[in-house]
Amino acid sequence: RVRPQAPVEPARLERIRPRTLVTFIAGAIAAYFLLAQLSKIDFQQIIHNAQWGWIAAAAAFSALSYVAAAMSLLGFVPERVPWPRAIAAQVAG
Repeated sequence: RVRPQAPVEPARLERIRPRTLVTFIAGAIAAYFLLAQLSKIDFQQIIHNAQWGWIAAAAAFSALSYVAAAMSLLGFVPERVPWPRAIAAQVAG
């Protein structure tokens, strides 16, 4: 029979902390109420009546936030990083 030479350490058990349990329950309750509110909304009517110019503007400004974050990243990195890579890093992160 082969026996291990190193001492075997017992597995460390993680207990559920009360704060984790309360956070999970509060999140479940919040999700329940949010889904109950969303079930009353007619999304087809909202999309039909949407002003597409504002949607395009919101998407453009959202994309601009990635460019601004890339500029911030390039300001703090000591090495030269190409723009497309910096923007890709912000989109990925």
